[in-house]
Amino acid sequence: MSKIIKKINESPRPPISNGVKIFRKIQLLILFLIIPLVSSAATIGGGTFKEIIYSLVVFINKFIIPTLVGLALLVFFWGVANFIRSAGNPEAIEEGKKKMLYGILGLFVIVGVWGLIGILRNTFDI
Repeated sequence: MSKIIKKINESPRPPISNGVKIFRKIQLLILFLIIPLVSSAATIGGGTFKEIIYSLVVFINKFIIPTLVGLALLVFFWGVANFIRSAGNPEAIEEGKKKMLYGILGLFVIVGVWGLIGILRNTFDI
């Protein structure tokens, strides 16, 4: 046990608990920024099916997609920072590469869904 504690104390990176605290603060900040957007978008302007679908599509395009793109970019840049900061530690380099890969894959999926929504909008004239 003392070897583990000694190794943690000698590590140049801060303990994991600091990273978790920062991540939770970021989550709360994002939550507080999104709540007003979601609550103001809760009203639907009409009664027809087309108007309801239009309101849903506008909500997705204006709020959900940009938020998800921002989160994917944050994951990508977090991976870049881990990759640069690792400086010779092969495990940390692989972890940074994985985060960068997940961020790029997330961007592709989000942009693909955004394009699919655009195609469906044009197809059904919404």
